[in-house]
Amino acid sequence: MAVFLAYQHPHGISLNGREYLLEEPDGEVIQFRSITSLIEFINRETSKQFETISDLEEEGIYIERVDFKERLYDALDNGLVDKDYLINALIKWLPDDEVEDILLVNEINIGVTDAW
Repeated sequence: MAVFLAYQHPHGISLNGREYLLEEPDGEVIQFRSITSLIEFINRETSKQFETISDLEEEGIYIERVDFKERLYDALDNGLVDKDYLINALIKWLPDDEVEDILLVNEINIGVTDAW
């Protein structure tokens, strides 16, 4: 499963890193399930009416696609997550069949089908 994030470079300079669109008041990065919902949100929150990714990019707004499955594989390969963290992340973000695939590939047996 992938989500989309909106960001800008401070002062339009890419060397400055990325400033992500944050949710008020907690400051969490807003995650969108589709590019369409991201564009609709930005249109509601601004006085401009964007229609395409190119429209956003012309204004210095960029979209990042985050694939949680890919990130979990990378974290597992690098030993960056423990079993409890992995299980919580999987349950939160992925459909059941993808959870089972990841656990099987990494030889983790927790009785996933029994847990649901």
